[in-house]
Amino acid sequence: EYYIDKHFDEIISITKPQIKDLTIKRNQIAEHMGSLDLEFLPGTTTFYFFVSISKSKLNSEEFCWKLLQEHHVSTVPGIGYGKSCDRFIRVSIGSESIERVKKGLKIIANLISSTSN
Repeated sequence: EYYIDKHFDEIISITKPQIKDLTIKRNQIAEHMGSLDLEFLPGTTTFYFFVSISKSKLNSEEFCWKLLQEHHVSTVPGIGYGKSCDRFIRVSIGSESIERVKKGLKIIANLISSTSN
């Protein structure tokens, strides 16, 4: 007998509130990004956002490196997902508080502006 089969209802009852909380957090973050004029790829089911850096003259690796070295904000370069994603960075909202995510997004918006074409 498989664990998941035996404990399925229990797992669902534990994870449903977590999924609900994450959905609320995701919606709040998306709204905040809109207020910062950050563009991002739509999605509804993950704790990641792909944020556009197309207005920056930096590629995704350069942008993420500068973000980490100068501002201590960690993101993932979009190029890791293929050449077509090099104008994006991946931002995780899963484990950080909403306040820390908002602070990081403000830094990202400022860096895009300061490195714009």
